[in-house]
Amino acid sequence: MRESLENRHEDVWLRVHDVATVQIRARVDDNPVGHHWAHDSWPGARDWRGSSRVSCSE
Repeated sequence: MRESLENRHEDVWLRVHDVATVQIRARVDDNPVGHHWAHDSWPGARDWRGSSRVSCSE
């Protein structure tokens, strides 16, 4: 195996099952940290409309 593959780090992301989007958003907003601005239409909007400049926007 090549050295570059041997030293590679991979994150495993766990999906959220059986939880509605509304529930996830409420839980995140109840957290003191809140959600990342990339989930808003513009930084600080807190509207969860997504940014067209982010690959995961709606």
